Amino acid sequence: MTTQLSLQSAIQAIQNNGVVVDIRDNAAYVDKHVPGANHIPAAILQDRAPMLISPRQTIIVFSADAESGQTAADLLTAMRFPAVAGFLIADFAEWEANGLPVGTGDIEQILPAEAEAMLATSDSFRFVDVREPHEYASGHAPNAELIPLGTVPDNVTNFDTDAPTIIICRSGGRSQQAAEFLGKQGVKKLYNVAGGTLGWIAAGLPTE
Repeated sequence: MTTQLSLQSAIQAIQNNGVVVDIRDNAAYVDKHVPGANHIPAAILQDRAPMLISPRQTIIVFSADAESGQTAADLLTAMRFPAVAGFLIADFAEWEANGLPVGTGDIEQILPAEAEAMLATSDSFRFVDVREPHEYASGHAPNAELIPLGTVPDNVTNFDTDAPTIIICRSGGRSQQAAEFLGKQGVKKLYNVAGGTLGWIAAGLPTE
């Protein structure tokens, strides 16, 4: 049985390159979450965790209560994720009181193949690549619009807050940062491509 973490032990695990898995419902996650967290609601945890999380990563579960946190942490352990640190009840009043950053907005982690399928079936998505120009020139997903991460704040007024936006970078880190920023600016539905362009290429998807 995994353990309930203190705030300080959770912070230490995150600082040691741990990954947060937030299992709360959409409304709670949209309101406040740890920047860079993987939002995988408890109901789909078993199916989605193997797709989005490396077995080598230390996992910190964020939950609404102790029961759901314990269940999720035990499930991940049973799924042979060897480094489940434990769970933390998501008390963001305490989190913010310690000067820790908070993300907002609806940011969903998706796989490259899911991104391609979404773009193929609907023209309602905006698809943004936040890498640098030289990275983009070396190969990018078809129809991805280049807006380097450092220029996203200057371009924020060009984003339709009601249009769903898919963001990609090299491996998923910079795109998550862009998504967190855009969420704070009112963009309502954001998708981060987990694994980024490297994952896109590894999946055998086309590039330009």
